[in-house]
Amino acid sequence: MNIDTNHNSRWDRRYLIKFGPANAKGVQTYRVIWQHGDRRTTIATGRTGRSSWNDSVGSFAGVRSDPFFFDLLGFLGSVKGEGTRRLGDGKQSDFFAGLNTLAIVIEVPNSQLGGSGRNIGVWGTTMDPRGIRIDQMGRPAINTVFNPAADKVAFNKTSPFRQPTALGGKFRTNVVNTLAAFSALDSEGAYSATQTAALADILLPDELRYDVGSVAAGPLNGRGLSNDVIDAELNIVTGGFPFAGRNATGAIPSDGVGPHSDYLTRFPYLGPAH
Repeated sequence: MNIDTNHNSRWDRRYLIKFGPANAKGVQTYRVIWQHGDRRTTIATGRTGRSSWNDSVGSFAGVRSDPFFFDLLGFLGSVKGEGTRRLGDGKQSDFFAGLNTLAIVIEVPNSQLGGSGRNIGVWGTTMDPRGIRIDQMGRPAINTVFNPAADKVAFNKTSPFRQPTALGGKFRTNVVNTLAAFSALDSEGAYSATQTAALADILLPDELRYDVGSVAAGPLNGRGLSNDVIDAELNIVTGGFPFAGRNATGAIPSDGVGPHSDYLTRFPYLGPAH
């Protein structure tokens, strides 16, 4: 979990979560390591499936209820022409309701993130046992929506500070082209070239920006579990960004599904596994 505190899209602090081998019952031990510059400190240890507290740091790794909510079948029908479902067709369904996910949850003091009031960028990376990066995400669904299948692996392997210019600007071009295509669905017409360029500069690099100490308000200031980030992104992508002369409603302002009811008010915040 990478933290950028000085707006250069490079991590200067990060949390490394390292897992040991599974025992006969499938339980693994893990360590949470806080790295600030070249200094590494183990700040939490635990076993999968249970919460652990070490001083002011909470950690959990294991199976929990998937917190994500999204009409995936409607999205696939609208974007890829798969099946008969379409977003906004009145038949919305939350594909993720009832599913579980493998979760890593950590709770840390604001001081480790640069202190309250500091604006930071956050993104997660997953490495295989060889140290090769196999997944990366900052804001929700950037790679999913804007890059075609042929570019997704390359995007996952490209550090945020390189994303706007990598491969001759290919990822940025993907964002611009997708915004132009989807915004054309709006009754006001497609975004202008200047507008798609301005939005591309917000969406790349793919970092989740957050004002430390504030209440999360995704997708532009952190991301709370119940924040309807998909509605926000659908609206923006389909023409709803309030540029001068445009209203704030896109062609598809919502997927019609809302937050789950099993979030917890206490650590680890995700509902128990189904």
